[in-house]
Amino acid sequence: LAPGAELLMTKGIPCFTFPELAVRALGGLVNYGRIRERPAKTPLPRYPEVEPEVVRQVFDRVREDRRRTLLGSEAIAVVAAYGIPVAPVRLARRPAEVVAYAEELGYPVVLKVASPEIIHKTDIGGVRVGLQTPEEVNEAFWEIMERVHEHLPRAVVHGVEVQKMCPRGTELIVGVTRDIQFGPLIAFGLGGIYVNLLKDAAFRLVWGIDEQQVEEMIKETKAYTLLRGYRGEKPRDTSALVNIISRVACLVNDFPEIVEMDLNPVFAYEKGAVALDVKITIK
Repeated sequence: LAPGAELLMTKGIPCFTFPELAVRALGGLVNYGRIRERPAKTPLPRYPEVEPEVVRQVFDRVREDRRRTLLGSEAIAVVAAYGIPVAPVRLARRPAEVVAYAEELGYPVVLKVASPEIIHKTDIGGVRVGLQTPEEVNEAFWEIMERVHEHLPRAVVHGVEVQKMCPRGTELIVGVTRDIQFGPLIAFGLGGIYVNLLKDAAFRLVWGIDEQQVEEMIKETKAYTLLRGYRGEKPRDTSALVNIISRVACLVNDFPEIVEMDLNPVFAYEKGAVALDVKITIK
């Protein structure tokens, strides 16, 4: 960069080499302003049954623990407080609790290591699925603990999450990231292992989003081809997905301290949809 341009940029003053880039940037700002000011065509409902106090209590406990990343069970409690369907989960802090919770939830179950320092649990053997008996659950618990100690001996482990295993559906993702300038962005697309592979996602600003925009998001993705019914598969319940995305938008609007959130995967069925894994990071 030229010395003058470098000086401007270090002071946070936009500097463009060509006028076309400057005009494009100004056009983007004008368009963003119009988006912020336009009224919603079909405003998202204010869900009367939501429990913001539950969310505040979870966030307060996380801050008291000097963490920014919620445990899976905490994140699921947060989204459940806003009426988002989730697979029930229990946090077992002692070996004896693991089997007890599995019996309570009913087999088959999934076990996941509970640690804010372990984001990709499957990479280190921190997840076991399809467990059908108390013996399998007990064995899986000790195997997970051994794998975690082997790969990340210094990681803080809060226990193991026991989760009811759901039937497989179409794997989707609903995500949120908070941009410094533009605020929260919500994303929808194919989930599971396909997120990074196919990069199939549609984005919207959360501010001013309405149900029509949510429906448009879904239709923009390759996932919509699967949801409509592909090669003999029956259509999935897109209205249930609109409900989940809309409730996520309300949650992040109500709690600006949410920096990032992923519901991945969300399983979509012929009737209904459910979030299996939830990750939330707060300020």
